[in-house]
Amino acid sequence: MNPETKTPAPSLPGALLKILAGGTLTVIGLSVLLVLTIGGTVFQVEHGLYQAQKDYFQSWYVFLFGFLPFPGGQLTLWVLTVNLSLASALRLKRNWGALGLHIIHWGLIVLLVGGCAHVFRARYP
Repeated sequence: MNPETKTPAPSLPGALLKILAGGTLTVIGLSVLLVLTIGGTVFQVEHGLYQAQKDYFQSWYVFLFGFLPFPGGQLTLWVLTVNLSLASALRLKRNWGALGLHIIHWGLIVLLVGGCAHVFRARYP
């Protein structure tokens, strides 16, 4: 317990859930996607579309400028899928007024999981 506020200290799983469902992780993930999109587009000019897809968007990590390690498209999208799932389950209000938000969020989750399933099925038949 914190003696000043007399509130219990958050548990490790609770703190981890708060971080994974937080808006900060969303902003960081979307910023990483922005950098990946720009880097992949520039890379595509000299190396072609399919090589850029393989190196930037279908990989778990990528080396920007040839030496700077950076999360790849797959890792970023998995983190954003977990973030969106937890945020919509934990942070959205549960009433009829928020039904549209729930439908949109869970629709995006279905699209992301379906895309990941397609990639894994194509890679490992």
